[in-house]
Amino acid sequence: MASQKQYFTAFGLKMLFAAHPAVRQLKKTYAPSVHGNKNWSSSWLIADYLKKNHNPRHHRVMEIGCGWGPVSIFCVKQFRADVTSVDIDADVFPFLHLQAQLNGVDVTTLKKDFSHITVSMLKHFDLLLGSDISFWDSLHSPLKRLFERAKKAGVQRILLADPGRSPFMELCDYFVKKGIGEKLDWTTKKPRPISGYILKIDSEEKPLLLR
Repeated sequence: MASQKQYFTAFGLKMLFAAHPAVRQLKKTYAPSVHGNKNWSSSWLIADYLKKNHNPRHHRVMEIGCGWGPVSIFCVKQFRADVTSVDIDADVFPFLHLQAQLNGVDVTTLKKDFSHITVSMLKHFDLLLGSDISFWDSLHSPLKRLFERAKKAGVQRILLADPGRSPFMELCDYFVKKGIGEKLDWTTKKPRPISGYILKIDSEEKPLLLR
């Protein structure tokens, strides 16, 4: 049985710290290389927003830069959403599947970088989510183009959460100035006090049905 320091609970989920024996065992075989080494905090900003403002029950959800997948697992467990978890680094998927199994859900995974997520792929999704993925200046343009493709594909809503790194703020400025994005200050108390921002972009062609 894991000690309390080896896992935590939030939003009805049980999530693992890096100190958990099962995580340490996976790390002997898999070595995530693009910051996929833990459950990142901004994931809980997305979870809190979805719980309070947007119930994606039965939605088709894509989480980009999913890492260990807390957002994906939350959407499946809490809303029965059909989720595809996308990351450029396939070595994060064993950690995601470990946590998904711990929470009694299945999540589909897909290895892709942002530039290879096409309009034709995005047409199959209603909701595009991401958290703590805008951490390099070099990611500004790929994310901007991805979100523009998502809008073209008719994705109903895009949510991107971040503590406020400069590449993320620049991305917010771009979409807010174009009149198609909104930057939200957001705080959650679970699993601990976390503050940051959410960029929200809604489709103009396919209005979102909140339920």
